[in-house]
Parts: sequence; C-alpha cells; structure tokens
Amino acid sequence: MGYAERTIPTQEEYAAYRQRLSNWGRWGADDQFGTLNFITPEVTRAAVALVRDGRNVSCSRLLTTKAVMPNEFRNPKPAEIVVTVTPPADGGDVAPAAEAPRLAILPWDAPLEERVATVERAAEVLGRDDRPLAAVLIEAVGRAVAEIGAPASTVPVAGQDTRMRYDTPRGVGVVSANGTGAVWWLVAPLLAGNAVALVDSPALLPVVQALHEAGVPRDVLTIVPGGVGTVVALAGTPAISFVACDGGSFRSFSAAIAGVVAGQSGMKALLSSLDGPQPTEPGFMRRFAWPKVIAIRTLRHGADLALSSVDPAR
Repeated sequence: MGYAERTIPTQEEYAAYRQRLSNWGRWGADDQFGTLNFITPEVTRAAVALVRDGRNVSCSRLLTTKAVMPNEFRNPKPAEIVVTVTPPADGGDVAPAAEAPRLAILPWDAPLEERVATVERAAEVLGRDDRPLAAVLIEAVGRAVAEIGAPASTVPVAGQDTRMRYDTPRGVGVVSANGTGAVWWLVAPLLAGNAVALVDSPALLPVVQALHEAGVPRDVLTIVPGGVGTVVALAGTPAISFVACDGGSFRSFSAAIAGVVAGQSGMKALLSSLDGPQPTEPGFMRRFAWPKVIAIRTLRHGADLALSSVDPAR
C-alpha cells in the first residue's frame, strides 16, 4: 500500500494499537530488556559478518559551543557545561535551593605552580578561537606569580626583616561578573587557591569551559544557575568566605555577608568594583588571599646595634 492509499485510523483503531502493538509481558513478567531481546547471538554474528571497513560511527549529536544564526541545521543557543544544578526556587525557597551547590565545592588544594600551569593550558585552549581572552589569562598568570608567589615588603623595622606573603586562600567564594574585567574576577580567586561558585555571568562561560578542559576540578569551579537572589542566598551560608562582583546589588550582598551564622569560620569579605585594586591593577590578586606576616630577626638587640649582624652560632 502506498502512502497515497493510506487512511487515517479511527479513534477505536488508534486505541487498539496500545494493546495490539504492546510488548509488555512478551518475554515474561520479570523481563528488563524489552525489544533488546531481539538482539540474539545469531543476530549479532550476522551483523558482525557485514563489517567491511571497521570504521567507528558516533551516534551522538554534535552540540555547538558557540551561538550561531538560527537556521534549519544549527541551534542559535550554545551548549553550556553546568556542573551543579539547583532546583527551581523563588522567594523564601532560594536559600534551601542553594544548599546543594555550596556543599559541592572545595578550595583548590594544589600548589601555585600547578594552578598557574592549568590556567596557562586554558589560555592555549582559548587561543584556538579567542586570542584576546587567552591574552587576559596569560596576563593574570604573570600577575599571580608576582603577587601570590613572591613576598611583599612592608614598612622597614629596625632589627628585623618583615615581609607579607599572600599564599593563604580565603576559601570558597561566590563570583558574579560581566564587565570588561570579568575574566580577572573569575581567574584571580582561582589562581589564589580558592573555589568559585559562578553565578549570573554568561560572558564567562567560554572561559569556564576552557578552564575545565585544562584541568580545573569541577568541584573547584562550579556554575550555579540564578541571579542576584542566588548570590544573596549563597552569601549567607556558612561555607562561603567571600563575594566578588563587578556590579549588581552591592547593598544586598553586603547585608548578606554581614550576619554571622552557625558553622561560619570567620568574617566574610565583599570584594567589589567599588573599592580596592581593580583588574589589571597591582594588588588585585592579593585581594583573594589572606596576608601572612613573616618576620626574621636580623640584629641582636635592635636599632642600637644597627651595624651588627646575627651570629649564626647563637
């Protein structure tokens, strides 16, 4: 029967399909395979006999990671890597919904050299398609080596050599950035050894993908769906140590970190575009680490013996 000779089934015929064409119980009440039972050893052997070239053919669908103009072949929306997904929530339900992502992230417990090498690999990945973004990562790496990897001098004190080191990460932070320096707001806390929950930052998705591909652990860098409400909800949880943002509701963020909740290990920080060194400026990297004082005694008794050196034997 050709297509032209076919007729639309009646309602009764259509309803009968569910019984006539059903495979429920066909292979017994305990069967778990369904129509896979048709793939018997004999069928498999016959299929193998048809192989000529041995070429692998993927059955997966290729998803573009870049937005393109819509047409009949390509999706106008890029694919996104989502590490942690919270359930839909609004109003008073936002805080409970944020519990899952805050428990899924941990500080980046790796030496600075390893963190630097990973971000450099991410720059190589980005360099395939976006050289300006790759250049930003390379610049950030150089700043991290200079500011986090080396001690900084302090006010001179007679009788001792005092330096400040910024190699102690703050912990887990919420980052929301979409401005011209957004990449810095994401990469700086990572290079300092922190974990990042990235919220409402669509411009940074290609960078996140490159960082994951380069080896940044997915429990260190997590994308959390949501907006300002999600940032506020996460900021109020005990696991979050800081909020970093280049815009948004600064007053709401400040209020969220002001309170002390059970399980909180220390005071939280709001690192924003309103104060402190900004991206590309000296000192920006150090905003994401705790300072540590290193004091070395250089004189026996202080300033009155300014010309006397330390006796190694004493």
